Amino acid sequence: MPRSKGQLPLSRDRILGEAVALIDRHGLDGLSMRRLAASLGVQPMAIYHYFSDKHALLHAAIDVALGECDTSQADRGLESVQKICRSLREVSKRHPALFLAAMNHEALCRSELAIAEGILSALVGNGIDEQSAVRRYHTLITYVTGFCCDEITGLLFMSEQEAQDLMSSEDAKAFPMVYRLRHHLSGADPDAEFESGLALLLQGIEEAR
Repeated sequence: MPRSKGQLPLSRDRILGEAVALIDRHGLDGLSMRRLAASLGVQPMAIYHYFSDKHALLHAAIDVALGECDTSQADRGLESVQKICRSLREVSKRHPALFLAAMNHEALCRSELAIAEGILSALVGNGIDEQSAVRRYHTLITYVTGFCCDEITGLLFMSEQEAQDLMSSEDAKAFPMVYRLRHHLSGADPDAEFESGLALLLQGIEEAR
């Protein structure tokens, strides 16, 4: 398939940009070498000049997506940690399918290392010893990624329908506190919940320093 007049030449960055866009629109199942090639206006074999297979392409696409997390200025202590955690959640909103794929991907990409580098540097720079910094990093990243995954999949909060069903269920008697708080559980604000959890963790880190 010859390149149309005025079309940008094929490059690694152009392939990845289109791959990320396809996954954002159609999910992981929407990405195939044939479909990607059609979007780029090239033959599928042209993509293999840059990526050996779909797995390599997906790894690179994950790296691009997570690379949008702002890890700059990691020298401001817990303020930098807060910024990175918030930025990572924004990435999960922009690229939900790729974010979930990253959580199940066996190989770390450079962007994940950059996120770890930013948080660890900020923690150590805040006067936390190296072993404690690693432990706090694991706690923070587990909270943020877990929250984001549940937010993407819709498992974060009880739905309004689930709360309504509980009203006439035998479970209302078996789990009285859940029943009592069902409207709060189903009506929670994700932004407020995320910020509350993050603030609690950062407060604990500051107090334990």
